[in-house]
Amino acid sequence: MQDWGIKENKKIGGLIVAYHFDIHTMDNLINAFKKQVAMLVVVDNSDTSQKESFTKYGESVYYLPLHENKGIAYAQNIGIKILLENKCDFILFSDQDSILPTHLTESLLSSFRILKTYDKNVQGIAPSAYNKKNGKPYSYQSESLADMTVGNNQYEKVSYLMNSGALIASTAFKHAGLMDTQLFIDGVDSEWCWRASYLMNATFYVDKNIKLAHFLGIDNKRIGGKEISITPPFRMYYQYRNYIRLLKRKYVPSSWKKYNGKKYLIKLIYYPLFISPRFEYLKNISKGIISGLFNI
Repeated sequence: MQDWGIKENKKIGGLIVAYHFDIHTMDNLINAFKKQVAMLVVVDNSDTSQKESFTKYGESVYYLPLHENKGIAYAQNIGIKILLENKCDFILFSDQDSILPTHLTESLLSSFRILKTYDKNVQGIAPSAYNKKNGKPYSYQSESLADMTVGNNQYEKVSYLMNSGALIASTAFKHAGLMDTQLFIDGVDSEWCWRASYLMNATFYVDKNIKLAHFLGIDNKRIGGKEISITPPFRMYYQYRNYIRLLKRKYVPSSWKKYNGKKYLIKLIYYPLFISPRFEYLKNISKGIISGLFNI
């Protein structure tokens, strides 16, 4: 059986996928990253380049503008390949709107080593994310598989990790493959984790003691006593299309299929009726359903 073990000396690479970012916010994120990783790759999906703004960081930050939006999966794959070529043992992912805590990499790596003594198949760990606008924890509907307490540390075994803040072992990409570019954006992180679990029995954990400030969507609204993130209209196309595509894959958990089937049915009614621009939501949902059903 393949040994998914880890060496003691680590080289950590960082990866940010950017899109029409605020340069001041990005500067803060990069400065936080530079203190925690050996090298950082920023892949920019924007249609314009900010190359001049990145020269001040030196060779430790590699900026690659794509000059068009090729999707988060495509951009991540470029960054992953660069970091693998530079022999990074782990990759720390981040969105451009996350706030990286001090010593995040050190803390996640320490927890990874602890978990490895209990679960030899662990391949990724992430912090517990919370909404940076209201301070409330996010719930990603990632199926909780088990809870574990080791000393003062609390961990939750989950079916997949949210990409931002996740620390993934490089060996997992070598054996499970890269991100699915056909998905473009929605479901990219979860699909990869499910595929890695299916192909190499990989497991993933959230460290409840480590917090990450993040923001999903464009707004928050309370529906039925529960606060949810409001998705921009164009994302609805990918959500519905990708949901239908993922229904056909045997390694995608049935619990996720059932839960999201109900969620998307509610969205199908709620968004076109109550969220502006209503017609744009209806149009993108309809296009996503047609594209998913007919594979176009």
